[in-house]
Amino acid sequence: MSNLYELINEKICMRSDTMIESESICILDSSDLLDYAITWKYNRSINDNKVTQIKEYIYDKSILDTMLYFYIDCNNLICYDGNHRLQALKELYIKNETLNIKVICHIMTPKTNNIDIEIRDHFVILNLNTPIPDINTDIINSLDNMVKTTNMNIRKNTIEEVFLEYKKRYKPFCMPSNKPKKPNFNDTTFKDLCHGFYFENKNELVNILIQRNNDNKTRQMKEKEKIKCDRYDFYLFN
Repeated sequence: MSNLYELINEKICMRSDTMIESESICILDSSDLLDYAITWKYNRSINDNKVTQIKEYIYDKSILDTMLYFYIDCNNLICYDGNHRLQALKELYIKNETLNIKVICHIMTPKTNNIDIEIRDHFVILNLNTPIPDINTDIINSLDNMVKTTNMNIRKNTIEEVFLEYKKRYKPFCMPSNKPKKPNFNDTTFKDLCHGFYFENKNELVNILIQRNNDNKTRQMKEKEKIKCDRYDFYLFN
């Protein structure tokens, strides 16, 4: 594995001043990203269904026609926008090294010692119109208060654990789309629902969801939706 700075300077297309001082646009390969790219720790979790859809698109087109956004930190590229695309690129390359896709990468170099604050500010601007779970937004907004951030992370991990269980148990209801229709859900709608409840541990959250599901059984719904909900005894998003 070569030095990341040398690689970027070798494959750079455009930069403002020097790459060390500001930002650059590079064309990197999937193999480069496999070596150097990691996910920003405050990004939302990867949705496997979404990654599968992206892999199918890339495989058919043999191209990724959108940009990925990174901050450089030591010998790592921290991806703060485009992680589903990044994961798809990595998985395709691991399975078949001939799928070494060229990727447009926007790379920033931190100007301060608090790289997470800098990433947050750019992330918020890039995602103004993107649905992001409220819990992730609250964590990102609390980065100036690490005690609050730690507590929010514990809450996020609890919600994530329950989400993965529901995703597996009620797979026919979990959709990759940004705006799933009732009675379906995606990671954002599920996590936003959970984040709206007061709970101190996983058991309390699960019990709240069970009660919510039971309460929703009596609500009116279309016949087709009712058949699906009755089959799985799942009414949480009715």
